[in-house]
Amino acid sequence: MCGQVLCIEPFPFEPSLFFFLFRVASGGARGEGAGGDAAAAAEETCELYLQHLCRFEPKAARPFLQSCETYRVQRCLALCKEHHVDDAEAYLLERIGDVAAALQLCLAALDDTLAALTLALRTQAAAVSVLTLAAFSCLQQSPTYSTCRFASTAAAAISATICSAKLS
Repeated sequence: MCGQVLCIEPFPFEPSLFFFLFRVASGGARGEGAGGDAAAAAEETCELYLQHLCRFEPKAARPFLQSCETYRVQRCLALCKEHHVDDAEAYLLERIGDVAAALQLCLAALDDTLAALTLALRTQAAAVSVLTLAAFSCLQQSPTYSTCRFASTAAAAISATICSAKLS
């Protein structure tokens, strides 16, 4: 590695993840070697995989649910609720026919997104105001301030207009 040190972080041991990987490697994902009904083993394997998707890669949970049909919907719905994977939860709610709850969940997620966007715009507007004040402070300390007074007043009016437009 030419003088570079390779650092490998130890993988934390989690029994459920180890069990899942062992079942997949031993053919448990196809229902072989599971010691029981093949359909039940496939359901358990899909649900265990969904649980790990919800924990480690939540954005992949809904596409997985849409592509797989061997799972118990109520169990998967509980997993998605537990891990707050809203898009997958909404998909499962629609699948069981609770469209109103799915819509309510989507609207709540939209409200959260709009609140975060509003906060970001307000923060950005505050940052613009701070930068504008800093620029005016520098201008006031400048020897050419009296000649720039009209320009700074115009710049302040423009900055205030931009900030109020962003907040409304």
